[in-house]
Amino acid sequence: MRIRKAMAVLFSVVLMAGILPTRIFAESTVIDISHHTAGNLSDELSKIYASGCQRDQVTSITVSGGDVIAEITADDWSALFSAVISSNNHITTMNLSGTTTSAPVPSDMFSCQTNLTSVTLPSGSYSISDRVFSGCTGLTTITMPDTVTSIGYAAFSDCKSLKSFSIPASVTSIGEDAFSGCENLSSITGNIVSFGKEIFCGCTHLSS
Repeated sequence: MRIRKAMAVLFSVVLMAGILPTRIFAESTVIDISHHTAGNLSDELSKIYASGCQRDQVTSITVSGGDVIAEITADDWSALFSAVISSNNHITTMNLSGTTTSAPVPSDMFSCQTNLTSVTLPSGSYSISDRVFSGCTGLTTITMPDTVTSIGYAAFSDCKSLKSFSIPASVTSIGEDAFSGCENLSSITGNIVSFGKEIFCGCTHLSS
């Protein structure tokens, strides 16, 4: 009888050891890729999901290259959108500070992510395409390098929680309606070389 009980306990321990890590990971809402390699984000995310992470419950994403600055390619932007963002509206933070890119942030990349509050973009010289953050009503903090070249049409439209914005000196053009509907935007700094019409339409609190 004692042997049977001992075996039962041992079996339970082994069973728990086999399933517990998966359960913990499945309940995790944080994705932290700390050793990203250029063009490989799709495979890196697939491995995480295969381990039990639920893609539609992810709230925080961090991508870096560990001891090196990792490159975000056009394929990586696509993978990030299709594998995480397109099927999830729970994301609150996106941190790409440990990466660099020369590929434009694709149109509509983060649009209508209403729970998104903070984004740190990669370093590098690139453009922010049309409607990238349009409808991100909870966005309060956006950190971008001083090497961004342009901001597209309606890129930040209806970011109703955004209160201040600093335009990098490297930006040479800003598209139409770029900040339209940002009703709480009260301060914007930086020089604009070329800009479209109504970029601040509906910015009723803008004072500087």
